[in-house]
Order: sequence, then structure tokens, then C-alpha cells
Amino acid sequence: RNGAAKHHTAHALFEHREMAAEGRKINLGAGPAALPLEVLRNVQSDMLNWNGTGCSVLEMSHRSSAFGRIIEEAEETLRSLLDIPESYHVLFLQGGASLGFSSVPMNLCPKDGRKMGYIVTGGWSKKALTEAQKYGDAVALFDGSTSNYTTIPTSKDDLCIPEGELDYIYYCANETVHGVEFGGSGVPECLKSFTCPLIADVSSNFLSKPMSVRDHGIVYGGAQKNSGIAGVTIFIVRGDLLERLAHPLTPTCMNYAVMAKARSMYNTPPTFSIYVAGLVYQWIQSAGGLRAMASLNEAKSALLYTRIARSKIYRARAHPSCRSHMNVVFSVAPPGSGAADAALEARFVAEAADANIIGIKGHRSIGGLRASLYNAITLEETKKLESFMEAFELKVLSE
Repeated sequence: RNGAAKHHTAHALFEHREMAAEGRKINLGAGPAALPLEVLRNVQSDMLNWNGTGCSVLEMSHRSSAFGRIIEEAEETLRSLLDIPESYHVLFLQGGASLGFSSVPMNLCPKDGRKMGYIVTGGWSKKALTEAQKYGDAVALFDGSTSNYTTIPTSKDDLCIPEGELDYIYYCANETVHGVEFGGSGVPECLKSFTCPLIADVSSNFLSKPMSVRDHGIVYGGAQKNSGIAGVTIFIVRGDLLERLAHPLTPTCMNYAVMAKARSMYNTPPTFSIYVAGLVYQWIQSAGGLRAMASLNEAKSALLYTRIARSKIYRARAHPSCRSHMNVVFSVAPPGSGAADAALEARFVAEAADANIIGIKGHRSIGGLRASLYNAITLEETKKLESFMEAFELKVLSE
């Protein structure tokens, strides 16, 4: 760009560029996941010389004024998208949401004898509970394993509430592996009457729909599914929670109060990941915001669930009341059989790859198939998957 200044508006950033995209496939992987093509084109365009600075963001000092603009714009756009109150801090941290399984209890429950409540609806919330139990009395208020993680709690009556005060309640908004999701944009119905802070792990449905941040104590999630690339984890933390005394063994870089005071730069932050996240936020804004994303994601998932419902060989895993809009988890069974057929599923994956559809194999812990329909997956791409599913079924039924 030879020093030419860019106008940092969403529309200017995503002006049409004639850059070849031949050879790209429909990537339905669960994460790291597909990025919007417009974002990739901007990254490509800026790779050697960001905004006339003479260097790539990959080379840029995190203490430079240039990176200061990048991280400030990313935070401003995210605050606008989610209507984040000024009383909340936005932190760009490292370690993934899995490190949050440790940092949440270490920051919020430093004293012995405290109770932490966990809504266990799948593999990730189960891991969060197991990690929290290292630091205090963490208990499952709901255990979805009794239904093989195909359901979620719908009311407070579904919860097993212990005696005594809870320091916080954790839930995973969308279980990537098992394909269940809490619907709506507010607090789950089963948690509305609680007064303790609510902690939402939103790693796999972050920015896929509107969300009421102000009704939560902490909202956090990795960026590599809906909002960027691997390397940065977003923590949105209510200010008063920073006043809690963290466990004395909490590593400094996991201490929310320290990181908030340093504006995420106590140490070197994941600069390139933050830069890409900022571009994704601006892309979402330019595409109509979170309501537009929600409408698109509902249409995409409905297309696949309708195909599955009409099918003689496909079976959706989750109960219809809580099926994920992000991760459509299903199996393939021979006609007339209720049991999934691993060989038939492997054939599905192979033939999908031949049709330029990749990343559809289910998680290794449960098998099956999974189509991750994150924001960057278009309706047209989803229709191609649906057409492939129809053609594959017709082939199987004719054999």
C-alpha cells in the first residue's frame, strides 16, 4: 500500500477485491474453522505492510501506537456488537477456553469451603467441572450424562441445588461435541432466579446471535470458531468481580484484575490473533450485526435438520428442543436400522471430501458426523452440503 492510509470503517475494509479463491473447499470443521473470505483477503492484502507502517502485524511491537490502534478498534467494535456496558472489562488473553476452566475458579473462589455450581451438558462443561474441583467444592447442578448429553435443563426444577450459597454458576452455551445449545439471547430459563454471578463459556456460539452480557458475571470463549483464529481467548468480566481476591497461587497472567489493569498487555499478547479477531468483528458489523448472523445461522441449521428429519438413513443426535444452530451432530444408519454404521459414516466423509466438503467427521470421543455451521459458512455452502446429503442417501437406498 506504500503508506496509503486506510479508512477504518467496516464498509471500506471489506470493499470488493479481485483476489483468486480457486481451490478452496467448504470447511465444516469445528475449530479452527472457516474464516470469512473478505477477512482472509484483508489479511492477505495487509500481510507485508499494515496501513503504511512498513511492517506486518506479525512483526509489530505490541507496545507500538500502531498495535494500540488495532486492539482499541477491536475492543470498540466488540463492545458495539454486544452492547457491553462500561462496567465490564474486555480482556484478550491466551491459553484457550480450556485454561478458563482453571482461571475462573482461581479468580472467583479463592477460599476453601466455597461452592461452585456447574451445569454439565456435554464434554466441555464436564471438563470445566473436573478442573474446578481442584480448587474448591464444585458440584454439578445438572448432569446431562444421564441422557448421554442429548438434553439440557429447561427449568430450575431440573437442577439439583446444594445447601449453602454458590459463589457462581457456570454453563456452556453451546456444546461443540454433543451438539446441544441453550437457545435465545438471554440467561437460560433454568438460571434466571439465581443471584450469584453467571459464567458463560460461549466458545462455539460467540457472536452467532445477540447475547445479554449484562446478565452475566463473565462471558468468555476462544476465537477460533466464530470470531477469529486460534491464539486469543476473549474474556468479558464484570468490574466488581475483579475485586475478589484471587487464589494466592494464581499465575499472574491468569489474574483477571492484573490483566485488566494492564489492558491485556501485562505480557506480549497474541497480536496477530487479536488483529484477525478485530477484522472478523468488523465483518460481522458490515454484514448487519448479530441479528443478521442469528437469522442466517437459524436458516442454515434448519436446512440440515429438515433434511435429517425427512431422511431414512440420517439421525440427529440431540433432542429437537436443544439442537445446536452451530454444530449439527448426526449419524448414518442403514435403512431400517437404528444403529449408526461406522463404515457407512466413513464412506460419507470420503465422498464428501471428493465433493470438496471437508471437516465433517464427528469428534473422536463420540464418532458420527458433525457439520459446524459457524458465521463464515454461507447459506449457499450449506445448500451444497444438503444436496450432497440427499444424493448420498439416494445412492445408499438404491444399493
